[in-house]
Amino acid sequence: MEYAYPYLPKPSEEQKILWVYEEVLAGIRRHFPPLYFQSVKGEERAKICFDYMCNKLMNIKDLRELPRIFGKTEQAYHYLRKYKLKILVDTLYFSPFDMITDMYPELADPRLWEDG
Repeated sequence: MEYAYPYLPKPSEEQKILWVYEEVLAGIRRHFPPLYFQSVKGEERAKICFDYMCNKLMNIKDLRELPRIFGKTEQAYHYLRKYKLKILVDTLYFSPFDMITDMYPELADPRLWEDG
């Protein structure tokens, strides 16, 4: 498309990533492309998809809600499966906690993750 119509605006990297994610969500694609979340570029893609899931799909307004929502492993996996992002924990991270504290270092304080 870019070569056929070079004068059209080119989609940003984030737009391309969200296009793939929306196709996965809609069932147009069965899954993400192979090795899509590998390497540093894959981590960037993971964060963009996770941010989209939180902000647009789950309507989370404050990052400080993430420990409450993703603090229980089964509940975290429920949401990751529902929004087709469990692959992030399967390929990049050891756990939902590891994923969130890597993406949002400000949420690494253990007190945020305590039940209460």
